[in-house]
Amino acid sequence: MSTIEQDASKRRNYKHGGCEYLLNDEERTAWIVKGPRIGRCHRYRIPNHVIVNGERYDIERVEIDAFEKAKSLRHLIVPDSIIFIDEYNFSSLPNLRSIYIGKGLKYLSSWIFGDCPKLTTFEISSDNPHLCIEHGTVYTKDGKRAVMSPFKQRHLVIKEGVEVIENVAFWWNDKLKDVHFPSTLRKIGDNSLAGCPKLRSVTLPEGVEECVVQSFQDNEGLEVADLPSTMKNYGCETFNNCPQLHTLIIRTDHVLELQTVRNESLDFASHCTLKVLCELVDEYRKHPLWGQIRTNEVL
Repeated sequence: MSTIEQDASKRRNYKHGGCEYLLNDEERTAWIVKGPRIGRCHRYRIPNHVIVNGERYDIERVEIDAFEKAKSLRHLIVPDSIIFIDEYNFSSLPNLRSIYIGKGLKYLSSWIFGDCPKLTTFEISSDNPHLCIEHGTVYTKDGKRAVMSPFKQRHLVIKEGVEVIENVAFWWNDKLKDVHFPSTLRKIGDNSLAGCPKLRSVTLPEGVEECVVQSFQDNEGLEVADLPSTMKNYGCETFNNCPQLHTLIIRTDHVLELQTVRNESLDFASHCTLKVLCELVDEYRKHPLWGQIRTNEVL
């Protein structure tokens, strides 16, 4: 049983004001399991506490899908008491225009606030010690991790100092045309730049060591990918379903290690050419997976 499941097992159900809660009597905390019917309400502030039999329970968590039907919502305020919002709560809301995040929230992802086409304002309290937003991108407060973007940016510039792009950080952005990566980048997370059909090329800077499985999958317009000499681990499905990928450049001085999960094939092999160092051509051609790609050009 996970820590979250163990915590949930200590809680009891409670309904009040159109909301359903899980209460922890020992800690006097509450989770929202189902939000109220917002109806035609355009502005909504998540409550920071609920009173039960004269006792105050601080609301610290919003469970998965609690607000999935809030289609009319335009303005959302997340109070300081909330430390966690689970997936799919405020994503794909067609009328959402502004979001304010209090100082308590520790985690964000594209699965929470993604795909809100009318969203123009996204604020995070300057007192939040965990997260901040700069030029449309959310980062951890120390500036070392790019977390997500609530906006569909056409030209994405990830700031210097970032070492990790989080899982699903910029996925399914149908407007993204190009990405500028910082020289400090070391790791690109799972599905972090997947599903971006207008992205034509990807050049990863020297210093990047790892592309997690499916980092760039489902990029139907991607034509060229350039991997640096520092790359150590490459997910076998990194470029899955990239039908236009015609050139993959690998600059390492050794045969790049493949991390396999399910597939034991490279689905772009039939239409892609691999460019590697001259002295590695024969090794790549003999490799059980890399050998599926035509390796007739060298760096």
